Amino acid sequence: MNARTKLNAALTLTLLNLLSATVPQALTFAPFTGEPFPSNHSALAAEKVNLDSYMKKVSDKIGPLWNPPKTEAKKLTVKFTINANGSVADLAVDEPTGDKVLEEQALALIKKAAPFAALPPGMPKLTVSFGLPTQRGVTASGVNMQSYYDDMWKHIQAGWWVPKRLLFIRVPLKIVINKDGSLNAVSLIKSSGDANADKLALVGVRRAAPFAPLPEGVDAPFTVNYTIGYDGSKDHFVIWNGQKVNMGDSYTSAGGVKTTLKDTTTEKDKQFHLRKENALIKMSELDDVIAAKEKQGGSENQELPPILLEYAKQHQSIEEQKQALEKVQRALKICEAAPEKKAELLRCLVVVGEMEYSLGNLKEAETLLTRAIAMKEEAIKVNPSEKDADYKSLLNTYARLLYKQSRQKEADEQYKKIKELG
Repeated sequence: MNARTKLNAALTLTLLNLLSATVPQALTFAPFTGEPFPSNHSALAAEKVNLDSYMKKVSDKIGPLWNPPKTEAKKLTVKFTINANGSVADLAVDEPTGDKVLEEQALALIKKAAPFAALPPGMPKLTVSFGLPTQRGVTASGVNMQSYYDDMWKHIQAGWWVPKRLLFIRVPLKIVINKDGSLNAVSLIKSSGDANADKLALVGVRRAAPFAPLPEGVDAPFTVNYTIGYDGSKDHFVIWNGQKVNMGDSYTSAGGVKTTLKDTTTEKDKQFHLRKENALIKMSELDDVIAAKEKQGGSENQELPPILLEYAKQHQSIEEQKQALEKVQRALKICEAAPEKKAELLRCLVVVGEMEYSLGNLKEAETLLTRAIAMKEEAIKVNPSEKDADYKSLLNTYARLLYKQSRQKEADEQYKKIKELG
């Protein structure tokens, strides 16, 4: 019985963020990925067992730990036996590479990753072979992924954000990419110890997707283990009198004054950072809710509009107007598919109309606002109590839109309605 596994070794992102006016920013992006050879096994249970799920767990434990040294070796395969209780025996390099350092590091890797989960019931042991990548950015099958990773990093750099207090918390992630570059899944390999740092890392990857289609020769779905965050021991320092000074360390100036690196973030920026942190985490939670609703009723699920409108509010709170508009437009499209739900449709028309107005899209805004006013006035005929603050606000927005277009007479008519409402 054969079980095919996929090992994607650790993709470590080191951001050298040199926070000093005199020291430029740099980054090192060091991806390693691998496609293991099929595992071979002996002394199995009498009945056949599908080992794909089990071997994936083994792969996930090994991947984040593998960071090979520079080597001329083109291929490295390790063999070992997993006992029933998950312990490891008979560990060896399958074919000598000529690089003892590389081989010793690979064997130490397996020892560190062990023990694995217990084998499925009735299976006394399992012998496996893993092909580990040896070249930076090149898979075990010879596909050069470096340019792909560079592009992937650019996307993540644009999508990932944390406040200063979380800059130096490193979060290991497992990212699964489909053949077309869309995001299949992203999850924590383990918690960083800070719940918000974990959530913001997940949000960053979701906001970065989709990535470029996978290169030819790379099987999908493709898993990348990726550590995101700044390394405080390296990345936050200045050079003073030829010496490296880390954040929090003190140094003596030429005038004999002992000082330290300080956070110069303004109070206004701190408030915005807190607001952005909370908004992004809320968006992460809403992403999960949306995914659940889509699974239940598809992308046009009628329970989605209020969730999308709330999502848009979070975008607006951190000045992401374009993204907010996309969310409310999607909500409106869903509402228009069920016109019998008049209250929901009216709310969507008002929200999208007001947002288009605020963005200066007056033509689009007028179409939506006049539709909303007509719906509201039909409701008033049935129920006069609908002449409420919402109606007054809607008329006021429409009047201001008319004034912006120098249509003063029409605007005055709207203000007259407002005055009659008291």
